[in-house]
Amino acid sequence: MLKFRTEFPKFELPKLDYQQPILVAGSCFAELVETRLRSGGFMVVSPSHGILYHPFALSKMLESWCETPELQWPSLEKYLDKWVSLDHHGSFSSNSPEPAISKMRSARLECSQALENANFLFLSLGTAHYFLDTVSNKPVGNCHKLPAARFLRKRATVTEIVDCLNLSIQKLTKINPHLTVVLSVSPVKHLRDGLSENSLSKSVLRVASEVLCSRNSNVHYFPAYEILTEDLRDYRFYSEDLAHPSKAAQDYIFGYFSSACFSPETTEVFKQVSAFRNLQSHSSVSNPALHLNAVEKEKERLIAHFAFLRDRL
Repeated sequence: MLKFRTEFPKFELPKLDYQQPILVAGSCFAELVETRLRSGGFMVVSPSHGILYHPFALSKMLESWCETPELQWPSLEKYLDKWVSLDHHGSFSSNSPEPAISKMRSARLECSQALENANFLFLSLGTAHYFLDTVSNKPVGNCHKLPAARFLRKRATVTEIVDCLNLSIQKLTKINPHLTVVLSVSPVKHLRDGLSENSLSKSVLRVASEVLCSRNSNVHYFPAYEILTEDLRDYRFYSEDLAHPSKAAQDYIFGYFSSACFSPETTEVFKQVSAFRNLQSHSSVSNPALHLNAVEKEKERLIAHFAFLRDRL
């Protein structure tokens, strides 16, 4: 039989555990994985600094989880009507400093506590390009639309990325020796960089990931980028912006992830919880009272079978 595409072979990764927290961090692709896992009943902890695309910013966030609370005082500055942190996503910004700091410290504490018991950290690397703040002479996680003249755009080398992430991973595993780290290069294109620069950036990230895997027995690679660009390999698998994977592509990529990271028992629980979520959100039933009753009965059944889902449904 003729084949019209090269399918990515199946592979295995360390398995996820429903009864331990899962940490995710990185680009918007990490957010996609987080959403899917949470909808299936996993105990997922959101990244303390929000969406971050560059390894330098990720490294700084990861190491903040290892520090004592007394050292955690976010640096804020006011721009226009917002107080912002150049290390955090804009979702942490506020019209006054107190709410912003409170939210940042609370998110960091949650990740720090989860780190002690987590068995899985998923890291999605978005780009090798970063912005250097000329005021502090440090890389930033987010420019928050501050004047462009303040920042210099640079591209990190493989060695620089490996050095910073390797140190961060060592600090994490010193706190939790059982932690497994799964790295992935985001399949989302950074079109503002240009196609050639985007390709070069992803190549740098891919090589850095391979070096990190070779140096650390607890670090593994999930080929999200390769599945989209080499297996699916067609613009019909991109959304309208021609940069993000379409819903069909997301389903396909996550299918590989779940196949690699779920045991047969986990797969069954995930399917049942996902079906419950669909039932919960379904609104086309003619009798809402009967619909609500069906949802509650299904919820009771799942909790009875899987006690660890009690607080997640």
